[in-house]
Amino acid sequence: MDCFKLGIATKESTKEIHGLKPGKNMGCKIVVWTEDTDSAIQHLIENGATMLSHPHNFLNNLRSGWVQDPDGNPIQIVCKRKE
Repeated sequence: MDCFKLGIATKESTKEIHGLKPGKNMGCKIVVWTEDTDSAIQHLIENGATMLSHPHNFLNNLRSGWVQDPDGNPIQIVCKRKE
């Protein structure tokens, strides 16, 4: 069965942990969970998203990358790394 996971984290963590500059909104960052971060980001870039951070290993078992939506808000694409 397919499933969809969406996470929300604070705007401060986007700045402090990942060194990004979020858009002007006062909200949060969006985290989208996927099976394959690299493929998902490639698909988004091919369809008009702006790359903020290339996919990279993050924490002990995650792979993460960042794109920007049309309003300038960062969106984190993340998956668990395969062992």
